[in-house]
Amino acid sequence: MADQDVFRETAFPDMEERFFTICSLIGIFASFLAAGLLRSFFPAESIFFIFVLPQIMTMGFILVTAYFFRKEGEWIFIFPLLIEKPLGFNFKDAICAEMIIFPLVTLMTLFTIFCAQKVGVELKDPYILTVIKSSDLYGKVIIFISVAVLAPLVEEVMFRNVLFHFFNKLMSRGVFLSAVLTSLIFALMHGEWYFIPGLFILGMSFQLLMIRRKSLTSSILMHSMHNTISVGLMILFN
Repeated sequence: MADQDVFRETAFPDMEERFFTICSLIGIFASFLAAGLLRSFFPAESIFFIFVLPQIMTMGFILVTAYFFRKEGEWIFIFPLLIEKPLGFNFKDAICAEMIIFPLVTLMTLFTIFCAQKVGVELKDPYILTVIKSSDLYGKVIIFISVAVLAPLVEEVMFRNVLFHFFNKLMSRGVFLSAVLTSLIFALMHGEWYFIPGLFILGMSFQLLMIRRKSLTSSILMHSMHNTISVGLMILFN
């Protein structure tokens, strides 16, 4: 019950919550669709249009929706979760969790690739690696900032906040099942299929950390660390 109190504390009227969630989800998927279209129309060198703009669009849509659904001068948004715990405490949690999860996710991904190669499945480079290879120094810096700073903030608000709470309300506070569904969608929307098992584990770790600490800051910090390490290695070793 204690883990669920955080959801009650930040809850808002059912009808308003329903509209807010629906509008936010529409904005999220519209932004992903826009990202796909931008990738089709712009070359890999157009870093801003491929990585930065879709994330700004997603966060902007959620914030605008939250603004219009604010009540009595306060946004009916779950941003109190961002500041409920001291930053230093969240930072320690994020480091400890990442030290455990990063090797696990890496091994799971390598195992998936190994199994695919054994059965003769042809694999291609992930899209982000393709873009990194074709980018100059300026492009690599933009990618790094986008993935290490923008993506963790936008995706944690999007998945661990809006989408998770939507499933949690829909299934009468089925917290674990909501975390599983959210993490599965998180994994499916991140590119190549052979990343899905590892990304599912990663998404579950973000979600469980948020639930345990009742703070989005913890999962944002861990997400940022994971992306920083992953993309940093891609850029260093190309």
